[in-house]
Amino acid sequence: MSQPDRAPDRIGRIQPVAAPVRRQVADMLRQAIIDLVFKPGERLVERELCEQSGVSRTSLREGLRELEAEGLVKNVPYKGLVVATVSLDEARHIYDVRSKLEGLLGSATAQKRTDDDLADLQIVFTAIRKATAAGRFNDLIKLKAEFYSILMRVTANPVLSDILKNLHGRVAQFRATVMTKPGRAQINLSEIQAIIDAIASRDAASAEHACVTHVRNAGDIVIELLQEADQDNTQA
Repeated sequence: MSQPDRAPDRIGRIQPVAAPVRRQVADMLRQAIIDLVFKPGERLVERELCEQSGVSRTSLREGLRELEAEGLVKNVPYKGLVVATVSLDEARHIYDVRSKLEGLLGSATAQKRTDDDLADLQIVFTAIRKATAAGRFNDLIKLKAEFYSILMRVTANPVLSDILKNLHGRVAQFRATVMTKPGRAQINLSEIQAIIDAIASRDAASAEHACVTHVRNAGDIVIELLQEADQDNTQA
C-alpha cells in the first residue's frame, strides 16, 4: 500500500541541549521566518512542524505562542496560525524603532570591537561587494544577515539582539524588494562601508549615525511600497 505524500522538510530537528525545548522551537521557527522559509500569510501546520522538528505538539505550541506574542505569527479565525503580514502603520513603527536600536548596535560595536571582529566584518563586506557587482541578490540578503550577526555577537547584548531579530523577522518579507530596487544595492554597499569605517575608527557617534541612516533609507522604500499597495487596494 502506497504511503501518502509527505511535505518536504523545511526545518531541522531539535537536538537535546540545555535550553528549554520551547525556546529552541521558537528560535528555529523565528529564523525560518526571517529566512522566508515560511512566507507572510502562510499557514503553519502543527502536524508537519512536529514531524520535521521531532518535538511534541505541546512543545511546538509553546514555541508558537512565544512567536505569536512577538507578533511574528497570528491566529486567524478558521485558518489557524499563519506568518504575520505587516501593515503600513506597523512598518512605520517597526522601522522607527529599528533605526534607533541599530544605532545603539553600531555605537556599541564601535566601542567593543576587537581587531579580529573588524577583520570578520571586512571579510563579509568583501563578499557583499562581490555579490553586489554580480547582482546575486539572494546571496546579498544572506550576507547582510551574517553582517548583523557579527554586530550582535560583538555587542553581546542578548536583549538588544532578541528585539532586533524579532524586528528583522517582521519585515523579512520586504528584504528582496528593497534590495532589488534600482540603485539600492549600490547605495546599500556605500552605507555598509560607512558603518564599517566608523567601527574601524572606533567612532561610536558616526557608527550610530551610519546605522540609523541605513535603516531609515530601507524603511523609506518599504513605506513607499506599502503606500502604493494601499492606493491600489483603494482604487480596486
